[in-house]
Amino acid sequence: MLPTGDERTERGWQKENTSRKKGEKLGRTAGVEVTVGHWGKLVVVVVVVVVVVVVAVVVVVVVEKY
Repeated sequence: MLPTGDERTERGWQKENTSRKKGEKLGRTAGVEVTVGHWGKLVVVVVVVVVVVVVAVVVVVVVEKY
């Protein structure tokens, strides 16, 4: 059976609420490492690398075109 609209929004609200609580917990701890831990650091590193690579590719493409 498909969930009714009420159930769906309630579930979405709960999910949003828990993620917001996690975010608050992260913001509250001055030493982010305590909450983030090893995997959090890994994710941050991966994100930074991806951004750098994307920027490099864009720069190369723009330079090649002009």
